[in-house]
Amino acid sequence: MKFFDLEGRFPANAGELPQAAIDYVARLVKVPAAELGRYGWLGRTIEYHRAQIRAERGFREATGDDERQMADWLAGELCPVELDDKRLRDDLLARFRGQRIEPPRRSRVERILNSAQDAPTSSASSPPGSSSSCRRRRSSASARIAS
Repeated sequence: MKFFDLEGRFPANAGELPQAAIDYVARLVKVPAAELGRYGWLGRTIEYHRAQIRAERGFREATGDDERQMADWLAGELCPVELDDKRLRDDLLARFRGQRIEPPRRSRVERILNSAQDAPTSSASSPPGSSSSCRRRRSSASARIAS
């Protein structure tokens, strides 16, 4: 639960958990830390545990509509002004958490980011009626800076 509180998502596997945390919890529940290796990271049990944690924390799973709304928000609000992919990703994940939505898998987050960056947007320096994607404008700006 603490990983979810700190990261805003569930760990993909035991390798994402700090060994000190594994050892601490193992001592609390009086089982060997190696028992974590037997935990099923796929299937009904983990889905049930995740549902319990989401309910306890007031979160819900992301839907396709949530993903589309997040891509639209990124395309309209952040992509035109933010050039750094890591900051875009961090802002997206923070928005999911702020709306009490569990972020989707990493591959879905990347798809949302790509969709937002490729969405047509207009800029103040563009002629009326023209549009380009944030990614295209960003690469143009990078080329101007480099020259």
